[in-house]
Amino acid sequence: MRRRKDPNAWIERASQLLRDPAASDWLRRSLLEALNRDPVDSASDASVLNEILALRLTSSEREPPSAPKGRNGSGRGLADRHAAVNMATESDNPK
Repeated sequence: MRRRKDPNAWIERASQLLRDPAASDWLRRSLLEALNRDPVDSASDASVLNEILALRLTSSEREPPSAPKGRNGSGRGLADRHAAVNMATESDNPK
């Protein structure tokens, strides 16, 4: 017989993260805010955020180290980054 996953395992994991001195303040605040929201909405929003941050990481790995820095220090201006995210999202979801 297959063992069922503990439905409350997330509580222990969340508690560990909140106690972890290596966890960033941003991550702790974001977790606490998400726990006060509807779980479906917060999980959906976290998924979208993860997708955008993964695209950002992939983009930054491809940029040459000598690229001129934008105002946000990214190598591109904020408007260019938004355009890149929009183009990547549109190519992933053709109409």
